Amino acid sequence: MVEELIAFSRRLLGPGADEVGQIVGDWARLWRIKNLISIKKKFERICQEQGIDPSEGRYLPLAVGLPLLEKASNHDDNYLQERWAHLIASSLSENSTSENNDFSLENTCVEILHQLSPLDCEVLEFVVENGVKDRVPHPMAVINTVPIEPGQLQAEFPDTLAHISVEKLVSLGCVRRRLILPIDGLQETIEPNLIGINLYIKASGKMPKWATFEWP
Repeated sequence: MVEELIAFSRRLLGPGADEVGQIVGDWARLWRIKNLISIKKKFERICQEQGIDPSEGRYLPLAVGLPLLEKASNHDDNYLQERWAHLIASSLSENSTSENNDFSLENTCVEILHQLSPLDCEVLEFVVENGVKDRVPHPMAVINTVPIEPGQLQAEFPDTLAHISVEKLVSLGCVRRRLILPIDGLQETIEPNLIGINLYIKASGKMPKWATFEWP
């Protein structure tokens, strides 16, 4: 789009149109700043609702914090901005202030969330909330998953491309496929995995309805 705009401007304005590229760059920076300001306001509201003091808690290493801010700034959708605000709040409210901790989970969440659309997030929520039957009590706390069939997704998300969201979530490691063999023939179902469950928790601020304990 930028190249087309510059080419069009050169046709109208001649060599002086090179300034257009700088103007477009300024517009893009302003747009990203506005997005971050919107996320900041949502973050502050979440902290107030959850009793989190933003001035306390750990600092994120630059290797995590810079990619987080950069990728978050590219989203102007209100639903996704809410997810980013929750992810930031959950990252800062961990019970640690050490910069030497393993931040691989946060890095993974940042990379995955950046690639998700609102529909992808909704499909992930449906799979996480409905893909677990129960859990066995201590000491092992084993999770019993229940495969979700394609028909359930179609019923929950009619007239959408939910099947494409499933493909994306599988490729990103948020859900996994399972083959089952009912009476009417081989079928493919999906169920949540640990990465998808943790991403849902951290980017939504909610615990799944079946969970009665904290995930690591």
